[in-house]
Amino acid sequence: MRVVRALLVAVGAALLLVFVVEAAGARRFEFSSSTFRLTFARIRFESNLNPIVNCALTMEGSLHSTTIAKVAGTLVGYITRARLGPCETGRATILSESLPWHVRYGAFTGTLPTINRVELQVVSMHIRLLTFETPCLQQTTAEQPLRVYLLREAGGAISEVEAEARRLQSDCGLDFDEIIARGGGVTVLNASTRVTVRLI
Repeated sequence: MRVVRALLVAVGAALLLVFVVEAAGARRFEFSSSTFRLTFARIRFESNLNPIVNCALTMEGSLHSTTIAKVAGTLVGYITRARLGPCETGRATILSESLPWHVRYGAFTGTLPTINRVELQVVSMHIRLLTFETPCLQQTTAEQPLRVYLLREAGGAISEVEAEARRLQSDCGLDFDEIIARGGGVTVLNASTRVTVRLI
């Protein structure tokens, strides 16, 4: 009986080792679709120097490929369409001439092989806030991107999307402390199917 038990433990340990080694060797993420739509019921632009602006936000785009290498800063796709509104407080508009916005891979959180969150970064996003007599243009850069966090369920589906940015550049001399959005969703473009992501 002891021999059988010891054999089972050894086999189990060997299988676990193989699984860990394979997971550690996984260098890419695979998405179920190369097109996507991100939707936020409210994104908040907040600063101690300006009234709060709260608007709905939708962003649509595509990835270059359904597979993404785990290399920080790599350009992986574009946001090709974006719209704000309606707004609960304040007013804002997107500069359509700034599109497409760049989407880069940022990082992931979790312990391999379990991935809890994948970070993408949106660069060159241009939004003009209209809460003052003089409109204020803000933009994201490679150094100060809009960080989009894809929260992943155990089965691989993206259950929720969050976004934030800190102290973005402005053309009117104001530093906005933060841009925050919670409870967003991501689906395949022109469908209600949720996007999934897994390690390969």
